[in-house]
Amino acid sequence: MELKEKFNARKKIFKEQTFLLNANFHFFEPLETFNVKRLEKKIGMALPKDIIEFYKTCNGFLFDWSIKLDKNRITGYSFLMSYFHLFSREHAPRTGESKGFYNINTSNAKAKKLERLFIFDHIHFSNYVLCDFENSRDETQLYLYLHDGRLFKMNLNVMEYADKVLEYGAIYLWQRHFCNDYVISPLDLKDDCESNLKTIFKSVDTTSFNPELKRLTVPNTVVNYRKIFEDSISLFTKDKKVKITKNEIQLGAPIGYLTKAQYVLGKKLPDSLLAFYSQMNGIQLEWHKNNHGGAINMYSIENVLGGPISNFGHNNKDWLRKNDYLDILWFDEEDDEAEHYQKLRPLDVPYGTHDFVGINPDDFSLHFCSARSNIKPFPLSFEKYIQYLIDYLGTGSWHHLLIEGKGVKVGDFKLVDFIKENFKSWKL
Repeated sequence: MELKEKFNARKKIFKEQTFLLNANFHFFEPLETFNVKRLEKKIGMALPKDIIEFYKTCNGFLFDWSIKLDKNRITGYSFLMSYFHLFSREHAPRTGESKGFYNINTSNAKAKKLERLFIFDHIHFSNYVLCDFENSRDETQLYLYLHDGRLFKMNLNVMEYADKVLEYGAIYLWQRHFCNDYVISPLDLKDDCESNLKTIFKSVDTTSFNPELKRLTVPNTVVNYRKIFEDSISLFTKDKKVKITKNEIQLGAPIGYLTKAQYVLGKKLPDSLLAFYSQMNGIQLEWHKNNHGGAINMYSIENVLGGPISNFGHNNKDWLRKNDYLDILWFDEEDDEAEHYQKLRPLDVPYGTHDFVGINPDDFSLHFCSARSNIKPFPLSFEKYIQYLIDYLGTGSWHHLLIEGKGVKVGDFKLVDFIKENFKSWKL
């Protein structure tokens, strides 16, 4: 099957998916102006036969999609560069006169090793497939470059690689299975690549997949956070006086998000945090009853650690920014505690309040900020915090009960009396 024909066949399968969330497919036709001799003269080296064959077949393609599978978001992304982008000097790296590898944060020592490589495929989450033309003749040597700086030789040539992109639908990091020297890191997570592929496609060959990658661990899902939240909300709303104005439980975070979180932090995420975000990448809930109400606004993992998704996806070193939440914390930058509190990342920022719960990525401790001031350590672990959200569904000012005691009032009534009346699991 020709490359374009296979592209259209795979595209059709995704377009017909019942739970398709996003689809962006573009096959770029080969350019009549593609002149091998002129290009080789420009870059100062002869090109291998397989890269020439690829650009005579097409001028790159984009395969970008996400679907909903069992309450989780599964993603695939490959952007095989046009030959203009692959060889343009505008895309040269910032390492002197080198021409090739670009747009990736690397140390000076690593830059020397990478400067002769060109980006062929831009994958999700700052991962890349690179080309080495200087040491290739008939077939281009491809490398998988991961966002943590690891570099692995691939055992596919250019045409084989393009074919595999389509065979596996550009699913997240299928490339790891075609690196003979791939070394598993303690921070790697099992991506369920094989089982997801077999769910999407009626027939797919995964016999070449690395058995060692299949043995990676997955987030512990013994506690079904999504179902417990859903059951708690369902039980609460049986009260006809309760008015729900927002109820959005997000799909589980793609494994790529969680893996990148661990690499950026340089350590494993706590089991409870991994389990929660693998099942639900945030929750937004707002409700009112009589003269009181509640709200939960648990941020997605990418917004907790990296800000907007565009930054999360493409800026490796800036992914964990210290000052991202300075405007919400609202303290004097000369405050004695400023350096400590600037590390806090937004975790739960309930709508309609000035309260804020942040998490310190150094030790995953929680901190509570009321009215954008008076930041204090919060006496709950992440796991316990989620349990309290489930029990009291973000009842307004519930955080104050743990800090100030049971005498906290909201208007003319004690908050603890409201909670006792409406939540049978009361234990504050």
